[in-house]
Parts: sequence; structure tokens; C-alpha cells
Amino acid sequence: MNPVVADASVVAKVILEEAGHDAARGVVAKAAPLLAPELIFSECANALWKRVHRGSMAGVHALRALEGLWAVPLEPLSLRRLTPAALQLSLDLDHPIYDCYYLAAAIQNNCTLATADQHLYELAQRMGFGEQAVLLR
Repeated sequence: MNPVVADASVVAKVILEEAGHDAARGVVAKAAPLLAPELIFSECANALWKRVHRGSMAGVHALRALEGLWAVPLEPLSLRRLTPAALQLSLDLDHPIYDCYYLAAAIQNNCTLATADQHLYELAQRMGFGEQAVLLR
């Protein structure tokens, strides 16, 4: 695989033992490089918080999983650089900007977008990503 932008749904599966874990690890292992907007850290940390909040994970395990996030070999992309394009996409698509950061990153870096989020995948298909969008199941 070539350069890949992975969204939080993919990276969270890398650091957590859940459905799609092996597929997500495969994407990360093959990406050269693995890219993500800087908000990946807050989105993954929020996913961990949600699990603790819902009672499906202990806080100590969430902190341990966060340590696993630092081990994921990803290159964070500047939100400052991505924001103009992400906002334009958000306005054009009438869609929250958070997902649009990932779309903008994939467009700006001319690379594959990997997601486990069906809605984001469908949005990428509407934009003409075709096979440059990968949906993890």
C-alpha cells in the first residue's frame, strides 16, 4: 500500500482489541507513510473516554491503550494547514468538519483514505475517491 490517511475509527481499532483489529493493523503495517490530522489524538482519547464512561473499560486500561497510540507509527498533519480545505469541504458537503479533515488530508497528500466509518466511506465515494477509499469491516 502507498501513503494512507487513517481516521480515528481505524487507529482506535489498532490500539483496542475489538472487531476489525487485525484489518486495522494490516492497513497500518502496509502504509508508507501512515498519515492523520493532529485531531487523531483527541478523537482516539475521546473514544477511550467513552468506553470508560459507558463502563466497558476501566480507566487504567484506557491509559494503557493511550500508550499504545503513541506507538502507532503515524505522521500527524497540521490542522492549521488542513483547516481551509476541510472547512470548504464541510461547507460544500454540509457535513461536520471533523470528518472533512480526513478527506482534506487524503486529497492534499494524494493518498488512500482508510476508515471503519461507513458514513465517511460513503462521503468519500460521493466525492469520487473510488478505490482510494478503503472501508474496514
